[in-house]
Amino acid sequence: LGLARFYTRIGEREKAVEGYKKYLTLYPTEKDVAHEVAVAHAQWKDWAGAISWCEFALKLDPENLTARKTMAFCYARAGQTEQAFEIMRRVVPEAQARYLLARVLEHQGDFAASRAQLEAALQIDQNYADAREFLTELDQVIAGKIPDQN
Repeated sequence: LGLARFYTRIGEREKAVEGYKKYLTLYPTEKDVAHEVAVAHAQWKDWAGAISWCEFALKLDPENLTARKTMAFCYARAGQTEQAFEIMRRVVPEAQARYLLARVLEHQGDFAASRAQLEAALQIDQNYADAREFLTELDQVIAGKIPDQN
């Protein structure tokens, strides 16, 4: 496990995955390690790999909200926003799920889709301060009044 983590840190993907697989062969119920492999794939921007490992982690522990949330973010980063939203809303309230999706969309430069998610969040919960503040900030970025922080 230590070697797999080391290889992950230095970007040796194949060696890292090989190490994780060996570890999970010996300790097949280590749900946290399965999630760790998913996070490693996300760091490598391998969204499909990250999603697969999240699914594996969820087979080990169907109630693992951390793995479910990671999977939702990976679907969002992969451009599958509807799938991301459906998963995320099983983890957090709907307004928060829309807000989190808006954050990912903004990070990817899709300001219009981000804005639409924020508006939907505020329709659900008009007092959701984080969504309201982010919408104000996003509108200023769109108008060119402030630079995008990404």
